[in-house]
Amino acid sequence: MLKALKNTRLDVKVALLGASGVLITAIALVALAVWHSGQYNQLAQSEVEQLINADLDHITQGVYQIIKTANEAVQSQVDYNLNVARHLLEAAGKVSLATDTVSWTVTNQFTRQSDQLNLPKLLIGNTWVGQHADLAVEAPIVDPVTRLVGETATIFQRMNADGDMLRVATTVRTKENQRAIGTYIPAVNPDGSKNPVVAAILRGETYHGRAYVVNAWYLTAYEPLRDGSGNLVGMLYVGVKQKDVESRVRKAILQTRVGKTGYVYVLGGNGEARGRYIISHKGERDGENIWNSRDGDGRYVVQTIIHTAAGLKPGEMATERYRWQNPGEPAPRWKIARLAYYGPWDWIIGTSVYLDELQTYRTLLAEGRLRMTRGMGIAGVIITVLVGLIGMLIAWTITRPVRQMTVVAEKIAGGNLHQKVNVESSDEIGVLGHTFNVMADRLNQSIEGLKKSEEKYRGIFENAIEGLFRETPDGQLINANPAMARILGYDSPEALISSITDVRRQLYVNPKDRQALDTIISEFRDAIGWETRLYRKDGVQIWASISARMIRDKTGKRAFVEGFVTDISDRKMAEEDLAESRNYLDEIINAIADPLFVKDRYHRWILVNNAMCAFMGQPREKLIGKSDYDFLSKEEADVFWSKDELVLTSGETNINEETLTDAEGIVHTLLTKKNLYTDKQGTAYIVAIIRDITDQKLAEAEKTRLEARLTQAQKMEAIGTLAGGIAHDFNNILQPMMGYSELLKHSLNGDGPQQRYVDGLYQSCMRAKELVNQILTFSRQSENKTVAVRIQTILKEVIKLSRSTIPSYIEINQKIRKDCPPVVIDPTQLHQIAMNLIVNAYHAVEDSGGKITVCLKEIVLEKNDGLATSLQPGRYAVLSIADTGYGMDATMMDKIFEPYFTTKPQGKGTGLGLSVVYGIVKNLDGEIKVYSEVGQGTTINIYLPASADAAGKALSPKTQNHPTGNERILLVDDESLIVESATAILTELGYQVTSQSSSVEALEHFRNHPDAFDLVITDMTMPIMTGEQMAEQMMRINPLTPIIICTGFSEQISRGKAKAIGIKAFLMKPVTIAEMSRKVRTVLDQSSDTMAA
Repeated sequence: MLKALKNTRLDVKVALLGASGVLITAIALVALAVWHSGQYNQLAQSEVEQLINADLDHITQGVYQIIKTANEAVQSQVDYNLNVARHLLEAAGKVSLATDTVSWTVTNQFTRQSDQLNLPKLLIGNTWVGQHADLAVEAPIVDPVTRLVGETATIFQRMNADGDMLRVATTVRTKENQRAIGTYIPAVNPDGSKNPVVAAILRGETYHGRAYVVNAWYLTAYEPLRDGSGNLVGMLYVGVKQKDVESRVRKAILQTRVGKTGYVYVLGGNGEARGRYIISHKGERDGENIWNSRDGDGRYVVQTIIHTAAGLKPGEMATERYRWQNPGEPAPRWKIARLAYYGPWDWIIGTSVYLDELQTYRTLLAEGRLRMTRGMGIAGVIITVLVGLIGMLIAWTITRPVRQMTVVAEKIAGGNLHQKVNVESSDEIGVLGHTFNVMADRLNQSIEGLKKSEEKYRGIFENAIEGLFRETPDGQLINANPAMARILGYDSPEALISSITDVRRQLYVNPKDRQALDTIISEFRDAIGWETRLYRKDGVQIWASISARMIRDKTGKRAFVEGFVTDISDRKMAEEDLAESRNYLDEIINAIADPLFVKDRYHRWILVNNAMCAFMGQPREKLIGKSDYDFLSKEEADVFWSKDELVLTSGETNINEETLTDAEGIVHTLLTKKNLYTDKQGTAYIVAIIRDITDQKLAEAEKTRLEARLTQAQKMEAIGTLAGGIAHDFNNILQPMMGYSELLKHSLNGDGPQQRYVDGLYQSCMRAKELVNQILTFSRQSENKTVAVRIQTILKEVIKLSRSTIPSYIEINQKIRKDCPPVVIDPTQLHQIAMNLIVNAYHAVEDSGGKITVCLKEIVLEKNDGLATSLQPGRYAVLSIADTGYGMDATMMDKIFEPYFTTKPQGKGTGLGLSVVYGIVKNLDGEIKVYSEVGQGTTINIYLPASADAAGKALSPKTQNHPTGNERILLVDDESLIVESATAILTELGYQVTSQSSSVEALEHFRNHPDAFDLVITDMTMPIMTGEQMAEQMMRINPLTPIIICTGFSEQISRGKAKAIGIKAFLMKPVTIAEMSRKVRTVLDQSSDTMAA
């Protein structure tokens, strides 16, 4: 090759040399221009796409704000209309319901089902609103409202307790151009959900918003109507048809243009309008349902758009890409849509543009780049050819022109692109010089373009906020921008690059972090947001976020690493502060002794304190993310769920008592307070605190039970006081009756009928006396006195008494054995046992009208008998009371002898009857057995030890001789009949009696004649001065005179006090002659013995 060039002619060499030099230079310059133009083209395309995306966002947000502004304006108009309607209604008079009714044919506005219904007439003032379907007939209130505001109005009447609302007067029209009266809004929508309008009215709130009215959607306001008593009787409505409002914003949306072919459209989101064009491109497809439309790839793209947009929050946007073909277009084209959702109108807003418009910009940029490259390439080829031709033609003149062009070329190569070749001829050398000058101009233009592109890139590099860097794989910095130097504390990038020779050791606090970063970018080519700590120049550690990528050469070897660094120290400090605050909050929450938790919208625990974990018996990690249904029974979880949902829907604090069964089956009573918390994003949470008040509730129940027992005891005390007063008065009445009957008996001779009459009178007095003793025993103001009693006699008396109070339709059977032996018992207690058991049996059969059976028999228990375990062997009287009532289960039978336990309703029992019977029987060494089955009845057997005294207690008096005397007796009683009868008895016994009916006069007489009496008999209760007070005075006057207190109530003075003041004896009214004669004689004899001594 070199040998051939040596033999070539000089002009050829010059031509070849010039052509090859120019060709190489042109190729290098074109390559450099192509590379720089490619970078500029890529950057320009990215900026164009960002501008288009920003334009889509701006247009979408603008349309959203137009709709929002229109809605707010209409809502203000609706509020004004509602005020007008309210003032007209108040001026017409109060709303009320008449007593007479009117028939309505009511039609559900959703299902169109009709029914007949009678409702009271709705009156405004005293005027019925009527049933005016004809628009020509004036309807009260609603027509004036419509005339004033130009929009619809309605008066509703409440149909039922559920809250269904009937239109009784309206300017809303049906499709037949009639008033829509008779149509109603149901409280529950066809899909089972609560109607939001009726729900708000039932809560007493005014509803504002979009609502379906008869046959179209309206922007509405509804307000409760109440009568004079505050009862909800209906509601008042005003509204503007949404179609009318849509027309206001339709024109603005249709006139909105996006690029050349893009446009804005609106779709319905839910209900019947779901997937239907509300506003289409140019309005040509308005009303068309495109829900099932597919894009060019067969996807249901409209359904995807609606599902995506319906989940957006106010002001939030989303993007969807798809291939779309409008009617009349030959093929689908790629399209990008920016989406937003306006909830109050249920509108899906889409701002769309075809991607081929974006491609147009890309094509324009690429074509410009191609034209420039082609031009430079062609110019280079032309120059090369021309240089070669000219060189061969003017080789002989080449020395000077070549030298001149060489000088100019060297200057141009040195960067002075403004140099020109001096063309002195018009021959080939001149043409070459001229062409050289043209090439220099074009090179100058290309270089200037490249410089501008480089300056723009350099501006981005120099002014970026993030630190940009490039380094070798072994950690040597190649390049860095000022932000990188500033982040690391250096004065300039040059100072940084010269100072850092190994970033792993000099910059990274933990060199292993750089090793881990190298591993990631080597394996995945890049790393985004890698966080680590770096050293600044001053040694201060900072937190940095590094995003880097690995660049490889053509052979695949690692060439260098480039990326950017962000100083995140402030963010890290904020995160640490937040973590510290969170730990502080956790410590506070966990220090709370009561269980505390936070739930999300789906009723799942997202925060619990230690007390809550302990209460649930579960660790925190098992509770978080779970709900009540994961740990509690469905019944209890349903209750908690409903209370939580109430807080979430109403937003009101909920405080209530709830029950919870723990893992051991123990039921706890909880006092729970639940509040609603909503964060900045509008997400709702439940914050609750629990207090276990089980012990408190048990204590309250025990307190209530003790209070009931105290109340019952107070009642019994009051009854006892009343019984004592009754006994005293009754004994005073009995005293003269008994005295006169005995005196009459002694005055009669023989066994004639008069004698029987007197015996009967006497026995009645004795039974009355026993009755008083029973009253005193019942009131616990008299001691029980046990005697041998024949059960048959008292049992028949109780049955006779009960029969008079138990209805005749309830049968009482008697199986009383006459040979049953007597028992040792207080007759009053026996009476109480029988009465309590018969009353209980009556209550058991009261509703069903069953049967009561009373049995009495004798049994003899041996050692081997079953009952011998609780009873001693021997003879027993068995009293059985059986009924055919509702019976008892085993649980109830275990409690029937507990004090105050009762199954009877209020007013029919105190729960003391069976407990009293049980105590009496056990005190007598007896036994009580209960047999019962639910639905079969109950039998109660009383086992009482039989007495060896076969005669029993006798009530008839026996004629006997009474002790007599002739001493002087002062008799004092405020009852004249008692004074008269007692004087007669004492006189009959031979005594000298001075009687007084006033204690004051008796004391005065005694003071005047202190030695005139051997004995004083005085009543206890007397006006002005009691017998006790009089006795004390008399003992001071003459302490040797014995005194007997005669009273109808033994508790009025204690025996100890009586003995202290010198009272010798007591006589309990009514007193028989035998009792009086013995007591008087005994006291007188004792007094004589004392005086003799």
